[in-house]
Amino acid sequence: MSTIKTIENLNWDALTIADGYLFATVMENKQLCHEIIKRLLGVTHVSNIQHVETEKAIKPGIASKGVRLDVYVKSDDKTLYNLELQAKDTKELHKRARHYASTIDTQLLKAGEDYIDLQDSYIVFICQQDIFNRGHYRYSFENRCKEVKGLKLDDGKHIVFFNTKGNQGNINPEAKAILAYIEGTIGDDPFIWELEREVKRIKNNEQWRLMYMDLEWLRRKMDRDDAIREGKAKGQAEGKAEGKIEAALKFIEHGYSIDQVAAILGLDKEQLEIA
Repeated sequence: MSTIKTIENLNWDALTIADGYLFATVMENKQLCHEIIKRLLGVTHVSNIQHVETEKAIKPGIASKGVRLDVYVKSDDKTLYNLELQAKDTKELHKRARHYASTIDTQLLKAGEDYIDLQDSYIVFICQQDIFNRGHYRYSFENRCKEVKGLKLDDGKHIVFFNTKGNQGNINPEAKAILAYIEGTIGDDPFIWELEREVKRIKNNEQWRLMYMDLEWLRRKMDRDDAIREGKAKGQAEGKAEGKIEAALKFIEHGYSIDQVAAILGLDKEQLEIA
């Protein structure tokens, strides 16, 4: 597999775990993923990781806005963890977290199951900017009653934002070490050393490097195309979709699977199979 096009000013060797692609690839290692979740959430027990999927696309319905999740994790007790690495404050992360949580819920409860069977979910954004401007390492949100102090809805939904540049709040040293590592500090924590070894292993893999180059080129091309199309008539949306499918078919020709390409571009597999 060869890169489709060289990307200027892209230094693969200089990338760190703060890059979304490297972060997601590291999280595919179930043992490392398990430990990162335990440390960030500050819990002593997380069930064994059953399934990890990166760039997972979920589209609840034809007319609904779908999502593409950085890291989608299910544990043996069916608890769902979604981890997102966010470099910039896009000013809509609180709304996006709400949409992610509701969209994920459509996947957790099957037809015929009771609502009591709906498992816990954790939507976790690891932000490299303090989107709340309060200086805290962590901001945790849950539904509470406004009229009765201390009464929680206890619906199993947890939304957490981490701030890698935080300096306030009571979080465990292990979580602080992960946030510091994303900011570029390795420190003396043996687990962080293990993460760094995994990052180096990934960066030494030529196939992963070529895949990153291909996908980064495609993302940048799509961003340029979106900018060109911005402000044009709504009818050109179909042309944008056709452009995505055309680009997707080229990647399939270069050896990528339909599942990989559909997830990256937010397309339905059926669209590519028909094409």
